[in-house]
Amino acid sequence: MPSYTCAKCGNTGVVSGGYTSMKCTRNGCGGTMYQPGGAPTNLPLRQAPPGIRPPIIPPRTVVTRPLPPPPVELPPPIIPPRPTATRPLPPPPPPLDRPAPPIPPRRLVPGPPAAVTAQKAKGPPVVDLAALQTAVSTKHQAAINRARVNKRLVFGMISPGQQRIGFDLPIKYNLWKSDVSTQSPEIEIEIPIKVHNGAEAKRYWLSKGYSDASFGQTFHPLPPVPPATEGLPATGIIGATATEAVLKQWSTKINNCWGKVGVVWVKPSGEEQVYSLRFRFSFVDNAQEAAAEVACVQATGDALSINPTGTVDAIRWGVHDVQADTLGPICHEVGHLIGNPDEYFIIDYNGQTKNWAKGNQTANGIGTMNNPDRPPLMRYYKLLALELANTFSIPPAQAFIVPNAAAPSHSRLRLDAPFWP
Repeated sequence: MPSYTCAKCGNTGVVSGGYTSMKCTRNGCGGTMYQPGGAPTNLPLRQAPPGIRPPIIPPRTVVTRPLPPPPVELPPPIIPPRPTATRPLPPPPPPLDRPAPPIPPRRLVPGPPAAVTAQKAKGPPVVDLAALQTAVSTKHQAAINRARVNKRLVFGMISPGQQRIGFDLPIKYNLWKSDVSTQSPEIEIEIPIKVHNGAEAKRYWLSKGYSDASFGQTFHPLPPVPPATEGLPATGIIGATATEAVLKQWSTKINNCWGKVGVVWVKPSGEEQVYSLRFRFSFVDNAQEAAAEVACVQATGDALSINPTGTVDAIRWGVHDVQADTLGPICHEVGHLIGNPDEYFIIDYNGQTKNWAKGNQTANGIGTMNNPDRPPLMRYYKLLALELANTFSIPPAQAFIVPNAAAPSHSRLRLDAPFWP
């Protein structure tokens, strides 16, 4: 098909027909369109009016981005298993015959006092370092010069009837150095006891498994019992009350009996340091804190003339047993409280066995643990002296027990010697 060009606007088109010329119909141009070679010569081409020619749009530059590298084949992630929280199981219910103990009430913690609140508002308090160091040093010194002994005394006895009796008694006392500045410091041994008074004295006796009638009996042979007068048994032991004065007199009595001995530390340099001992009772209400529980009693009727102090045994302590210059059962019981076994009949103690025969002997070598009216022997302080040496870091091979701390050059007993010779 022929191609035609407008002489006016230059429009080119294809016409299906045998025309030599025709009019341009583009945008109302009206110009004559000629076939190639048919246009008049020397005729300038007219410029298309403004706004008619389509704008020339430069070709759009296509930016090609590089493709990302293919992903690396990684192993699947390892996800740890989620921990399972295990809750503690509740305690099993108590047996039907034993109900659960009551839950104690929650302890209320009081808030800070007004003075503390006011101090916080003012700012932090000023710390006196010198006073703080002094307090810490004092507390530390007290700690290294104090010990609380809580052990057991275990020994066996075979009676003349070949009956074996086992003993397991508490050893509880506080031991401390009361004066650290002198060359001969004093060591105080405080023995806590609980005293049952009046009617409670008999109830405690019965709680130990003894009979009601045995509470009023003594170990002395008595004449026939006359009729009772004024509601009291004519002969026997009854409960009494230990006043503060009685308690202090008991302490004085045991200190006069046990408190003269000392422990001597012979140092490698040849210097000697003497520790003198002083004993006293402290009286507590809590039985768990006590080294011994005693029933305060007194003798009545014919028993009063035979046993005026009232002290009968380890449990029944007499309200009148307060004479500081006498010995007796109370002194014997203190020997148990600091770790000594009995020394009558056949005794097994600390790997040793010894036949002491009967009690209340008066021969040489007999002391309080056989006869309560005899003074203590030096070996009776052995366990206590070992506790003292342990508290103050004294080698037992360098320590000795002396019968009198005021004269330590007299006879001595090595602390590392056997208990029984």
